[in-house]
Amino acid sequence: MDSRIFMREAKNMLSHNWNFAALGTSIYCFALYLSIGLTTAILSLPYIAYIGWFDLHISQEGMYWILGILIIIAALIMSPSLFYGYLRFIKEIGKGNRNIKFIFFGLLNKSIFIKSIEVYFLTFIVEFILFPLAFGMLFIVITMISNNLITIIIMSVIGNAFVIYFSLRNTIRIFLIAEMNPSDFVNIRAFTFFSNINKPFYTHEWSLLCLNLRFTGWVLVAMLTLGIGGYWVIPYATSSIQSLTHNLINKKNIKIVSLRTEMRWITGIFLTAYLILSVYAVIKIIYP
Repeated sequence: MDSRIFMREAKNMLSHNWNFAALGTSIYCFALYLSIGLTTAILSLPYIAYIGWFDLHISQEGMYWILGILIIIAALIMSPSLFYGYLRFIKEIGKGNRNIKFIFFGLLNKSIFIKSIEVYFLTFIVEFILFPLAFGMLFIVITMISNNLITIIIMSVIGNAFVIYFSLRNTIRIFLIAEMNPSDFVNIRAFTFFSNINKPFYTHEWSLLCLNLRFTGWVLVAMLTLGIGGYWVIPYATSSIQSLTHNLINKKNIKIVSLRTEMRWITGIFLTAYLILSVYAVIKIIYP
C-alpha cells in the first residue's frame, strides 16, 4: 500500500479545517499535560502524608524515582481516554463535524474511560514490561555464554527490531479501536484487540513504518518552529494513519483476536532462554 495515498486522503479530509484541527491539537496537549499533572499531585498526597507522619528522610534521587513512577501511573490513567477522544475528534473533522467536545468524549464517558485504561494498561504490561524482561533474560543468557562484541551487537539489533515491530503493531491496534463504535468498544473483552486475518501481519506494520518515515521531514520542520508547527503536523499524521486503518477495515483484513499472540512470543522467548541456559549448564557439568 502506497503511503502517499493515505497522506493525500488526510489532506483532503483536513482541507479548510486544518487550523481548527491545530487548535484542537493544542487543546488536547494542554488537557493531557494538565490532567497528568493534577493526577500526579493527587497520587502524591498519600505519599507526602506518609513521609510526614513517620518523619522519613528520602534522598533526592529516591524522590525523583518515586515522582517518575507516579507520573507514569498518572499517564496510564489519563492518557488513554483523552487519546481516544482526540482520535474521534480528528475522525469527525474528516466528516465535517467541527466540535472540540469530541476530544473529551472518552474522558467524560465513564464506561469508555474505564475500558480505555483497561485496554491500554494490559498492552503496556505485555509490550513494555513482560517483553523487555523476556528479551533481557535471553540477552543476558546469550551474552553470558558467548561474551563478544558481535554477539552483543546482533542481540541489540534483534531487540530493537522487536521493539519497533511491537510499537507499530500496537499503533495499528489503537487506531483500529478508535474506528469502533463506542458501544462495541465498551463491550470488548479486556484481552481482545484487532489483528490481521487475510494477509501476513507484517505487511501492515511495514506500511505504517513507511508512512511514519514520510513524516520525518515534517517533524524536523516542526522542531525548527520550536514545536509550534507540531500542532499542524500531528493532525496530518493522525489523519493519515486513520486512512491506513480505515483501508484495512474496508479490505476486511482484520478480525478480533486475543492479545495472547504477544504472550506466545514472550513465553517462547522465556523458554528459549531457559533451554539455552539448561543446555549450557549440562555441557559445563559434563565438560567442566
